[in-house]
Amino acid sequence: MPQPSTSRFFYAFTRAIGWNALFYSFYKVCFVALTFILYRQLPSVYFSQWGTANSLIFLLLLWLNCGFKKSIPRFAPVFSKNNAFHRKFISLLILIKMIILLFGIPLLIWALNWFTPGLVFLPLIIGIFITEGLCSLLLLIYHAHFWQKQFNLIQALFLVLEMCINFAYIFLVDATPTQIVSFLFLTKLVGNSGVCLFSLGLLPALYKSTLIISHEVLDKQKIVRAFIKHSLYMWLTIILQSLSERNFLFPFITAIQGTTVANMFKVIHDAAIFFQRIAVQTIGIADTALLSYIEVTDNRISELRLAFTSIFKTIFLLSVPLLSLGIFLFFKNHTQVPRSSIILFLIVAAGSALEIILSPYARVLEVKFRYKEIFFSYAPYAICYALLIALYATSSVSLLFFIAAAHSVRMVGALSMVYFAKKDFRVPFPSGFTGTVLGLCFLATFAAWLCFM
Repeated sequence: MPQPSTSRFFYAFTRAIGWNALFYSFYKVCFVALTFILYRQLPSVYFSQWGTANSLIFLLLLWLNCGFKKSIPRFAPVFSKNNAFHRKFISLLILIKMIILLFGIPLLIWALNWFTPGLVFLPLIIGIFITEGLCSLLLLIYHAHFWQKQFNLIQALFLVLEMCINFAYIFLVDATPTQIVSFLFLTKLVGNSGVCLFSLGLLPALYKSTLIISHEVLDKQKIVRAFIKHSLYMWLTIILQSLSERNFLFPFITAIQGTTVANMFKVIHDAAIFFQRIAVQTIGIADTALLSYIEVTDNRISELRLAFTSIFKTIFLLSVPLLSLGIFLFFKNHTQVPRSSIILFLIVAAGSALEIILSPYARVLEVKFRYKEIFFSYAPYAICYALLIALYATSSVSLLFFIAAAHSVRMVGALSMVYFAKKDFRVPFPSGFTGTVLGLCFLATFAAWLCFM
């Protein structure tokens, strides 16, 4: 059982998981429903513009994240030890983020003109880019302090309003495709603005409620240097990972093979990761936050292992049933899908699930600042994936081979981090993992065999 000094962190982690699951399940159902409706309602070129714009916004925001997604939850417990430093640092983070977003606007405009020339929604997209970037930072700040409930309720309120208005407009108004896409961007911009305003207004309450009650005198320069170093390392890993994820792949495939193939890929890929994204967003940054609070307040290996086991079991119990459900529903509802599409679905679904299950090992290395081990884990992936990109760009390999190979090299990196985490910190494979992995492999093989019968 957790020690009394750390039990509050385990309780906060469990509560955070619940609120993340509740909000993201609702969000994902709304967004996927909107995607499928637009896929059927809009001409291919307009659906491609909507999808490409969203992909480029989120991809560029990820690249301009500066590693904050990993460093803010890692250092939030440290900042919390001094109230004045805590306030100043969060204010500085918001200022830095706004500056980064302003410098990112020319990059966004260039990317949009490259992938979707002649786009008429540019002012709205720029507004979404700014507000979405600020929302993502505020989410990190609130979630790093285990304030998922408060922030997610704000998001849910504006999401309900946005989606209700969107669906009413699509089905009740006789609008042109241009008007529909413009309206969707407008409601997104308004919703994001509402989330930003409400969240900024709630910050004073966040400062007064922290899990670490302390007025410790901190070496501020040392902490800031460590934060910057950690952010830069994590920034590099995030960019490398993003190059084999959908927000990069969708516009990339569009440029190589056109909108028809890319739109098909997007729909199949979204279906394949639908349930696994629920698992990812349910965890959010709560895993890093829990390990970080344990590291700052009680850095015994026994407590680290206990926290790791709790995180692993939570992810495991989320991912495996969701993967099974996703495969079952796909085969039940898509009996006439081409075999290549079915195989693509299985590769993405199974590969994503295994990576998610193994992710706690990476979190341990990140929280422990084991940069050398992280580098050696990513190096083979970076080299092999660069070769794959070159081969696919020159039409030397098929889309199916490209995606399968990409997931394979990602898995090599994930297994490397498993090795280093087990070797240095003796974190275990929880019971039942090996059997379940073999079961998933059998399930995927059996499903593929059915496709070729």
